[in-house]
Amino acid sequence: MSAQAGNVDVKKGKLQLTKDAGTAWRLVDAGGGKSLLRLAGASDDAAAWVVRHKNGSLRLGSKADAVNFALGSGELGRQELSIDGDATAHEISDTMYGAFYEDINYAADGGLYAEMVRNRSFEFSAADNKDFTALTGWETVGNAGIHVRSERNQWLNDSNRAYLELEAQAPGDGIRNLSYNEGLALDKGAKYDFSVFARSPEAKEIDVKLTDATGSKVYGVATIAVDGSDQWKKYTATIKAKDTVAAGRLALSAAAAGSVKLDMISLFPQETWVGPVNGKSVLRKDLAEKVADLNPSFLRFPGGCVTNVGTFDTYLESDGQDRQRTFQWKETIGAVEERPTNWNFWGYNQSYGIGYLEYLKWAEDLGGHPAAGSLRRSQRLRF
Repeated sequence: MSAQAGNVDVKKGKLQLTKDAGTAWRLVDAGGGKSLLRLAGASDDAAAWVVRHKNGSLRLGSKADAVNFALGSGELGRQELSIDGDATAHEISDTMYGAFYEDINYAADGGLYAEMVRNRSFEFSAADNKDFTALTGWETVGNAGIHVRSERNQWLNDSNRAYLELEAQAPGDGIRNLSYNEGLALDKGAKYDFSVFARSPEAKEIDVKLTDATGSKVYGVATIAVDGSDQWKKYTATIKAKDTVAAGRLALSAAAAGSVKLDMISLFPQETWVGPVNGKSVLRKDLAEKVADLNPSFLRFPGGCVTNVGTFDTYLESDGQDRQRTFQWKETIGAVEERPTNWNFWGYNQSYGIGYLEYLKWAEDLGGHPAAGSLRRSQRLRF
Protein backbone atom coordinates (compact mmCIF):
# COMPACT_ATOMS: atom_id res chain seq x y z
CA MET A 1 0.00 0.00 0.00
CA SER A 2 1.55 3.27 -1.04
CA ALA A 3 1.07 7.02 -0.76
CA GLN A 4 2.65 9.94 -2.62
CA ALA A 5 5.33 10.30 0.04
CA GLY A 6 6.26 6.63 -0.10
CA ASN A 7 5.14 3.14 0.75
CA VAL A 8 3.51 2.24 4.06
CA ASP A 9 5.94 -0.03 5.84
CA VAL A 10 6.44 -1.25 9.41
CA LYS A 11 9.68 -0.97 11.35
CA LYS A 12 10.01 -2.23 14.91
CA GLY A 13 6.24 -2.38 15.28
CA LYS A 14 5.69 1.19 14.05
CA LEU A 15 4.18 2.31 10.74
CA GLN A 16 6.24 4.65 8.59
CA LEU A 17 6.67 5.81 5.04
CA THR A 18 9.61 4.42 3.10
CA LYS A 19 10.93 4.37 -0.43
CA ASP A 20 11.56 0.65 -0.09
CA ALA A 21 9.27 -2.03 -1.52
CA GLY A 22 5.85 -1.77 0.06
CA THR A 23 4.76 -4.11 2.86
CA ALA A 24 1.64 -6.21 2.16
CA TRP A 25 -1.47 -5.23 4.15
CA ARG A 26 -4.93 -6.64 4.32
CA LEU A 27 -8.10 -4.59 4.65
CA VAL A 28 -10.72 -6.22 6.91
CA ASP A 29 -14.32 -5.02 6.90
CA ALA A 30 -15.33 -3.55 10.26
CA GLY A 31 -18.90 -2.68 9.28
CA GLY A 32 -20.51 0.71 8.88
CA GLY A 33 -18.29 1.60 5.93
CA LYS A 34 -15.14 1.25 8.03
CA SER A 35 -12.16 -1.09 7.67
CA LEU A 36 -9.35 -2.43 9.81
CA LEU A 37 -5.77 -2.76 8.59
CA ARG A 38 -3.88 -6.00 9.24
CA LEU A 39 -0.33 -6.96 8.41
CA ALA A 40 -0.62 -9.68 5.77
CA GLY A 41 0.97 -12.94 6.80
CA ALA A 42 1.45 -11.96 10.44
CA SER A 43 1.54 -15.02 12.69
CA ASP A 44 1.04 -13.22 15.99
CA ASP A 45 -2.50 -11.83 15.97
CA ALA A 46 -1.76 -9.76 19.06
CA ALA A 47 0.74 -7.71 17.03
CA ALA A 48 -0.86 -7.74 13.57
CA TRP A 49 -3.39 -4.90 13.59
CA VAL A 50 -2.87 -1.19 13.10
CA VAL A 51 -3.63 0.67 16.33
CA ARG A 52 -3.24 4.31 17.37
CA HIS A 53 -0.73 4.97 20.13
CA LYS A 54 -1.52 7.57 22.78
CA ASN A 55 1.01 9.89 21.14
CA GLY A 56 -0.92 9.69 17.85
CA SER A 57 1.46 7.41 15.98
CA LEU A 58 0.29 4.23 14.25
CA ARG A 59 1.68 0.96 15.49
CA LEU A 60 0.88 -2.76 15.50
CA GLY A 61 -1.24 -4.26 18.22
CA SER A 62 -4.28 -6.43 18.91
CA LYS A 63 -7.54 -6.44 16.99
CA ALA A 64 -9.40 -5.25 20.09
CA ASP A 65 -7.44 -1.95 19.92
CA ALA A 66 -7.45 -1.65 16.12
CA VAL A 67 -8.26 1.75 14.66
CA ASN A 68 -10.96 2.19 12.00
CA PHE A 69 -10.13 3.45 8.53
CA ALA A 70 -12.43 4.89 5.89
CA LEU A 71 -11.56 4.36 2.23
CA GLY A 72 -11.91 7.33 -0.07
CA SER A 73 -10.60 8.70 -3.32
CA GLY A 74 -7.49 10.83 -3.14
CA GLU A 75 -6.67 13.94 -5.09
CA LEU A 76 -2.89 13.80 -4.78
CA GLY A 77 -2.29 11.48 -7.69
CA ARG A 78 -2.83 7.91 -8.76
CA GLN A 79 -3.56 5.46 -5.97
CA GLU A 80 -3.37 1.68 -6.09
CA LEU A 81 -5.16 -0.93 -4.03
CA SER A 82 -4.11 -4.55 -4.39
CA ILE A 83 -6.66 -7.20 -3.42
CA ASP A 84 -5.75 -10.84 -2.85
CA GLY A 85 -8.96 -12.62 -3.90
CA ASP A 86 -7.59 -16.06 -3.06
CA ALA A 87 -6.88 -15.27 0.55
CA THR A 88 -9.07 -16.60 3.36
CA ALA A 89 -9.45 -14.26 6.28
CA HIS A 90 -12.04 -16.15 8.30
CA GLU A 91 -13.66 -19.54 8.27
CA ILE A 92 -17.46 -19.33 8.00
CA SER A 93 -19.55 -22.02 9.63
CA ASP A 94 -21.78 -24.10 7.38
CA THR A 95 -24.67 -23.31 9.72
CA MET A 96 -24.54 -19.65 8.68
CA TYR A 97 -26.10 -20.42 5.29
CA GLY A 98 -29.81 -21.08 5.29
CA ALA A 99 -33.28 -20.08 4.12
CA PHE A 100 -35.00 -17.10 5.74
CA TYR A 101 -38.74 -17.45 5.23
CA GLU A 102 -41.53 -15.06 6.11
CA ASP A 103 -45.20 -15.01 5.14
CA ILE A 104 -44.91 -11.73 3.22
CA ASN A 105 -46.22 -10.98 -0.29
CA TYR A 106 -48.43 -14.08 -0.09
CA ALA A 107 -45.44 -16.35 0.45
CA ALA A 108 -47.63 -18.94 2.21
CA ASP A 109 -51.26 -18.65 1.08
CA GLY A 110 -51.05 -18.08 -2.66
CA GLY A 111 -47.40 -19.15 -2.69
CA LEU A 112 -45.68 -22.07 -0.99
CA TYR A 113 -48.95 -23.50 0.35
CA ALA A 114 -50.45 -25.57 -2.46
CA GLU A 115 -54.07 -24.59 -1.69
CA MET A 116 -55.55 -23.05 -4.85
CA VAL A 117 -58.74 -21.54 -3.40
CA ARG A 118 -58.51 -18.05 -1.98
CA ASN A 119 -60.65 -17.31 1.10
CA ARG A 120 -61.77 -20.92 1.26
CA SER A 121 -63.57 -20.52 4.60
CA PHE A 122 -65.16 -17.08 4.03
CA GLU A 123 -63.24 -15.67 6.98
CA PHE A 124 -61.72 -12.67 5.22
CA SER A 125 -62.48 -9.43 7.03
CA ALA A 126 -62.01 -5.68 6.71
CA ALA A 127 -59.99 -6.03 9.92
CA ASP A 128 -57.36 -7.83 7.83
CA ASN A 129 -57.45 -5.37 4.95
CA LYS A 130 -59.82 -2.46 4.39
CA ASP A 131 -60.63 -3.80 0.91
CA PHE A 132 -61.54 -7.29 2.14
CA THR A 133 -65.00 -8.70 2.68
CA ALA A 134 -66.16 -12.19 3.58
CA LEU A 135 -66.69 -12.76 -0.17
CA THR A 136 -63.28 -11.56 -1.35
CA GLY A 137 -62.10 -13.97 -4.05
CA TRP A 138 -65.64 -15.12 -4.91
CA GLU A 139 -68.25 -14.12 -7.49
CA THR A 140 -71.82 -15.13 -8.23
CA VAL A 141 -72.75 -17.51 -11.04
CA GLY A 142 -76.23 -17.05 -12.52
CA ASN A 143 -78.89 -15.64 -10.24
CA ALA A 144 -77.75 -17.30 -7.07
CA GLY A 145 -78.18 -15.59 -3.75
CA ILE A 146 -74.99 -15.84 -1.70
CA HIS A 147 -74.81 -14.79 1.93
CA VAL A 148 -71.99 -15.27 4.44
CA ARG A 149 -73.49 -16.09 7.81
CA SER A 150 -72.24 -16.96 11.30
CA GLU A 151 -75.05 -18.42 13.36
CA ARG A 152 -73.55 -19.99 16.47
CA ASN A 153 -75.54 -23.21 16.21
CA GLN A 154 -74.53 -23.53 12.54
CA TRP A 155 -70.75 -23.07 12.87
CA LEU A 156 -68.50 -25.68 11.34
CA ASN A 157 -66.62 -25.52 14.66
CA ASP A 158 -65.68 -22.94 17.30
CA SER A 159 -62.60 -21.83 15.32
CA ASN A 160 -64.34 -21.67 11.93
CA ARG A 161 -67.49 -19.63 12.31
CA ALA A 162 -68.29 -18.10 8.93
CA TYR A 163 -69.97 -20.13 6.18
CA LEU A 164 -71.70 -19.46 2.89
CA GLU A 165 -75.39 -20.03 2.32
CA LEU A 166 -76.03 -20.59 -1.38
CA GLU A 167 -79.59 -20.06 -2.55
CA ALA A 168 -79.97 -21.33 -6.10
CA GLN A 169 -82.95 -19.99 -8.03
CA ALA A 170 -82.42 -22.46 -10.87
CA PRO A 171 -80.04 -25.24 -11.95
CA GLY A 172 -76.57 -23.84 -12.68
CA ASP A 173 -76.71 -21.06 -10.11
CA GLY A 174 -73.66 -21.00 -7.87
CA ILE A 175 -70.35 -19.39 -7.00
CA ARG A 176 -66.93 -19.11 -8.60
CA ASN A 177 -63.49 -18.65 -7.00
CA LEU A 178 -60.93 -16.39 -8.63
CA SER A 179 -57.96 -18.03 -6.89
CA TYR A 180 -54.72 -16.00 -6.61
CA ASN A 181 -53.06 -13.73 -9.16
CA GLU A 182 -54.52 -14.44 -12.63
CA GLY A 183 -56.42 -17.51 -11.47
CA LEU A 184 -55.99 -21.27 -11.27
CA ALA A 185 -52.83 -22.56 -12.96
CA LEU A 186 -53.90 -25.92 -14.38
CA ASP A 187 -51.75 -28.49 -16.17
CA LYS A 188 -53.25 -30.77 -18.78
CA GLY A 189 -53.62 -34.30 -17.46
CA ALA A 190 -52.91 -33.30 -13.86
CA LYS A 191 -55.31 -34.37 -11.12
CA TYR A 192 -56.70 -32.07 -8.46
CA ASP A 193 -58.30 -33.01 -5.15
CA PHE A 194 -61.46 -31.08 -4.31
CA SER A 195 -63.13 -31.02 -0.91
CA VAL A 196 -65.90 -29.08 0.78
CA PHE A 197 -67.87 -29.16 4.00
CA ALA A 198 -71.58 -28.92 3.25
CA ARG A 199 -74.95 -29.31 4.94
CA SER A 200 -78.56 -29.21 3.79
CA PRO A 201 -81.91 -30.44 5.15
CA GLU A 202 -82.58 -31.92 1.71
CA ALA A 203 -80.41 -34.15 -0.46
CA LYS A 204 -78.72 -32.14 -3.23
CA GLU A 205 -76.16 -32.52 -5.96
CA ILE A 206 -73.48 -29.91 -6.62
CA ASP A 207 -71.49 -29.77 -9.82
CA VAL A 208 -67.83 -28.83 -9.38
CA LYS A 209 -66.09 -27.46 -12.45
CA LEU A 210 -62.72 -26.14 -13.54
CA THR A 211 -63.52 -23.35 -16.00
CA ASP A 212 -62.17 -20.26 -17.68
CA ALA A 213 -62.86 -16.79 -16.27
CA THR A 214 -66.30 -16.57 -17.86
CA GLY A 215 -67.36 -20.15 -17.22
CA SER A 216 -67.85 -20.80 -20.96
CA LYS A 217 -65.00 -23.31 -21.19
CA VAL A 218 -64.91 -26.33 -18.88
CA TYR A 219 -61.57 -28.04 -18.21
CA GLY A 220 -62.79 -30.65 -15.74
CA VAL A 221 -65.93 -31.59 -13.82
CA ALA A 222 -67.09 -33.68 -10.86
CA THR A 223 -70.33 -34.01 -8.91
CA ILE A 224 -70.84 -34.39 -5.18
CA ALA A 225 -74.04 -35.57 -3.52
CA VAL A 226 -74.91 -33.78 -0.29
CA ASP A 227 -77.12 -35.88 1.97
CA GLY A 228 -80.17 -34.40 3.68
CA SER A 229 -78.99 -34.85 7.27
CA ASP A 230 -78.45 -31.10 7.79
CA GLN A 231 -75.12 -31.91 9.47
CA TRP A 232 -71.71 -30.69 8.39
CA LYS A 233 -69.94 -33.40 6.41
CA LYS A 234 -66.86 -33.38 4.24
CA TYR A 235 -67.30 -34.31 0.59
CA THR A 236 -64.43 -35.01 -1.79
CA ALA A 237 -63.81 -35.51 -5.49
CA THR A 238 -60.90 -35.74 -7.92
CA ILE A 239 -60.88 -33.67 -11.11
CA LYS A 240 -58.55 -34.19 -14.06
CA ALA A 241 -57.67 -31.10 -16.09
CA LYS A 242 -58.30 -31.36 -19.83
CA ASP A 243 -56.06 -28.46 -20.77
CA THR A 244 -53.22 -26.25 -19.55
CA VAL A 245 -54.38 -22.79 -18.50
CA ALA A 246 -53.02 -19.95 -16.37
CA ALA A 247 -56.24 -18.15 -15.46
CA GLY A 248 -58.77 -20.83 -14.55
CA ARG A 249 -61.60 -20.72 -12.05
CA LEU A 250 -63.25 -23.16 -9.63
CA ALA A 251 -67.05 -23.10 -9.93
CA LEU A 252 -69.69 -24.77 -7.76
CA SER A 253 -73.23 -24.85 -9.10
CA ALA A 254 -76.45 -26.38 -7.82
CA ALA A 255 -78.04 -29.12 -9.91
CA ALA A 256 -81.47 -27.84 -8.84
CA ALA A 257 -83.06 -24.87 -7.09
CA GLY A 258 -82.69 -24.80 -3.33
CA SER A 259 -80.41 -23.83 -0.46
CA VAL A 260 -77.17 -25.37 0.81
CA LYS A 261 -74.50 -24.25 3.26
CA LEU A 262 -70.82 -24.50 2.29
CA ASP A 263 -67.51 -24.06 4.09
CA MET A 264 -63.80 -24.90 3.63
CA ILE A 265 -63.96 -25.15 -0.17
CA SER A 266 -60.57 -26.51 -1.22
CA LEU A 267 -58.67 -27.51 -4.35
CA PHE A 268 -55.21 -29.07 -4.15
CA PRO A 269 -52.93 -30.43 -6.86
CA GLN A 270 -52.30 -34.11 -6.24
CA GLU A 271 -48.66 -33.56 -7.10
CA THR A 272 -47.14 -31.67 -4.19
CA TRP A 273 -43.61 -31.72 -2.83
CA VAL A 274 -42.51 -35.05 -1.39
CA GLY A 275 -39.92 -34.78 1.36
CA PRO A 276 -37.27 -37.48 1.84
CA VAL A 277 -38.22 -37.95 5.49
CA ASN A 278 -41.87 -37.02 5.93
CA GLY A 279 -43.15 -37.83 2.44
CA LYS A 280 -46.01 -36.03 0.74
CA SER A 281 -46.53 -32.48 1.96
CA VAL A 282 -48.93 -29.54 1.51
CA LEU A 283 -46.20 -27.54 -0.23
CA ARG A 284 -46.11 -26.57 -3.89
CA LYS A 285 -43.65 -28.85 -5.61
CA ASP A 286 -41.93 -26.26 -7.78
CA LEU A 287 -41.30 -23.74 -5.01
CA ALA A 288 -40.29 -26.26 -2.36
CA GLU A 289 -37.84 -27.85 -4.79
CA LYS A 290 -36.17 -24.49 -5.44
CA VAL A 291 -35.62 -24.00 -1.71
CA ALA A 292 -34.34 -27.57 -1.35
CA ASP A 293 -31.87 -26.96 -4.19
CA LEU A 294 -30.29 -24.20 -2.09
CA ASN A 295 -29.24 -26.91 0.40
CA PRO A 296 -29.88 -24.65 3.41
CA SER A 297 -28.40 -25.57 6.77
CA PHE A 298 -31.37 -24.02 8.55
CA LEU A 299 -34.92 -22.87 7.89
CA ARG A 300 -36.02 -19.70 9.66
CA PHE A 301 -39.79 -19.42 10.04
CA PRO A 302 -42.47 -18.13 10.20
CA GLY A 303 -40.86 -14.70 10.01
CA GLY A 304 -40.16 -11.71 12.19
CA CYS A 305 -42.92 -9.13 11.83
CA VAL A 306 -45.65 -11.77 11.58
CA THR A 307 -44.67 -12.97 15.06
CA ASN A 308 -43.49 -9.74 16.60
CA VAL A 309 -46.78 -7.83 16.45
CA GLY A 310 -50.33 -8.37 17.62
CA THR A 311 -52.06 -9.30 20.84
CA PHE A 312 -51.52 -12.40 22.92
CA ASP A 313 -55.19 -13.31 23.00
CA THR A 314 -56.19 -16.56 21.40
CA TYR A 315 -59.08 -16.71 18.96
CA LEU A 316 -61.24 -18.55 21.49
CA GLU A 317 -60.31 -16.26 24.40
CA SER A 318 -61.57 -13.30 22.39
CA ASP A 319 -64.65 -15.27 21.28
CA GLY A 320 -63.54 -14.86 17.69
CA GLN A 321 -63.33 -11.08 17.84
CA ASP A 322 -59.55 -10.51 17.91
CA ARG A 323 -58.31 -10.41 14.32
CA GLN A 324 -54.81 -9.15 15.13
CA ARG A 325 -53.28 -11.89 17.22
CA THR A 326 -49.59 -12.60 17.29
CA PHE A 327 -48.47 -15.92 15.79
CA GLN A 328 -49.30 -18.64 18.33
CA TRP A 329 -48.15 -22.12 17.43
CA LYS A 330 -51.09 -23.90 19.07
CA GLU A 331 -53.49 -22.16 16.68
CA THR A 332 -51.54 -23.48 13.67
CA ILE A 333 -51.66 -27.23 14.32
CA GLY A 334 -54.32 -29.89 13.99
CA ALA A 335 -56.98 -30.23 11.27
CA VAL A 336 -56.86 -27.21 8.96
CA GLU A 337 -60.59 -26.57 9.36
CA GLU A 338 -59.95 -26.10 13.09
CA ARG A 339 -57.15 -23.55 12.69
CA PRO A 340 -58.57 -20.03 13.18
CA THR A 341 -57.55 -17.63 10.42
CA ASN A 342 -55.80 -14.42 11.39
CA TRP A 343 -54.76 -10.98 10.21
CA ASN A 344 -51.31 -10.80 8.66
CA PHE A 345 -48.95 -7.92 9.45
CA TRP A 346 -48.37 -7.48 5.71
CA GLY A 347 -51.98 -6.63 4.99
CA TYR A 348 -53.84 -9.82 4.22
CA ASN A 349 -55.21 -12.99 5.81
CA GLN A 350 -53.38 -16.09 7.07
CA SER A 351 -55.12 -19.46 6.85
CA TYR A 352 -52.32 -21.20 8.78
CA GLY A 353 -52.55 -24.04 6.27
CA ILE A 354 -48.79 -24.15 6.70
CA GLY A 355 -48.56 -24.35 10.45
CA TYR A 356 -45.86 -25.00 13.00
CA LEU A 357 -45.74 -28.74 12.37
CA GLU A 358 -45.54 -28.27 8.59
CA TYR A 359 -42.59 -25.89 9.05
CA LEU A 360 -40.80 -28.33 11.34
CA LYS A 361 -41.32 -31.18 8.88
CA TRP A 362 -40.09 -29.03 6.02
CA ALA A 363 -36.92 -28.14 7.94
CA GLU A 364 -36.35 -31.84 8.63
CA ASP A 365 -36.89 -32.72 4.97
CA LEU A 366 -34.46 -29.99 3.93
CA GLY A 367 -31.84 -31.47 6.24
CA GLY A 368 -31.59 -28.15 8.06
CA HIS A 369 -32.09 -26.94 11.57
CA PRO A 370 -35.39 -25.20 12.39
CA ALA A 371 -34.79 -21.58 13.45
CA ALA A 372 -38.19 -20.98 14.95
CA GLY A 373 -39.90 -18.66 17.40
CA SER A 374 -43.21 -18.37 19.25
CA LEU A 375 -42.57 -21.50 21.30
CA ARG A 376 -45.10 -20.38 23.87
CA ARG A 377 -47.71 -17.69 24.13
CA SER A 378 -45.47 -15.23 25.97
CA GLN A 379 -42.43 -15.64 23.71
CA ARG A 380 -41.77 -13.56 20.63
CA LEU A 381 -39.29 -14.34 17.88
CA ARG A 382 -35.82 -12.99 18.53
CA PHE A 383 -32.50 -13.39 16.72
